[in-house]
Amino acid sequence: MEPLQEIRHRLAPESSTRVIGLPFDQFPRTRDIPTITAAFDAERRPPTASNPVKDTPDYIALGWSKPGLLEVAANQDSFGSKMYWWADIALLEVAQPLKGETFDKLLESSDCELHANVLWETDPSEYEDRGQFYREIPFSKVAGGLFGVSANNVSRFSNDFDREVDQCLASGWPTIDEVILGIVVDQHRDDAELSYGPWETLLSNFREPRMAAWHRLRLLQDCTNRGLNDRARKHYEQLDSAWKSGRIVLSVEEQQLLRHVRN
Repeated sequence: MEPLQEIRHRLAPESSTRVIGLPFDQFPRTRDIPTITAAFDAERRPPTASNPVKDTPDYIALGWSKPGLLEVAANQDSFGSKMYWWADIALLEVAQPLKGETFDKLLESSDCELHANVLWETDPSEYEDRGQFYREIPFSKVAGGLFGVSANNVSRFSNDFDREVDQCLASGWPTIDEVILGIVVDQHRDDAELSYGPWETLLSNFREPRMAAWHRLRLLQDCTNRGLNDRARKHYEQLDSAWKSGRIVLSVEEQQLLRHVRN
């Protein structure tokens, strides 16, 4: 327990802590391990679960259990929390808040139904054919290492995620939670607060573009190429505003690309 308490203290030094013990075999989606194993044994590994060392059936089932575990925590909450967050235990090893910010205060500043970090945009046209989507999608869609759900939305979000996991299983191509989250977050988009960036900017880009401008420009280009004009406009406006106010640095090449996309 001591290592866990130390990590928890680093994440939220001013917050009360309650540890809920739950054996792995009682996690919400560990029941799917035999089905995942059978698919992998039949060489049905999609690109997003192609690493046999990392992407084991146990690892996949753990990722699928995250929203359900948030609901477990919500049902045992004695703190009156307004939101419930999943944060990978080693998050601070790869992502740090901006100077002057702390992890717990950053999360406390969020007041929404859902906060998620988009790695690649997901559009309904992509997943009309679930079989093709889960079989062929080449990359993660939403970061599974940090996302938050409001107390009012935690049960609905967990149920929606479970239904999508069932569809993934039915497709015969089980994959990581970061792909499934792409669909579920897209379906909750109207109520969501979204950040954008690679893993190492989950905290520094929590409110607005501050780092990894290349990632946001990549999303801007991708949305433009796919005809997702409303999303492209949002990416452009936020990047342009952050650059003009000095909150983000763009290289000469990135400035040229931003102007090119605008025109």
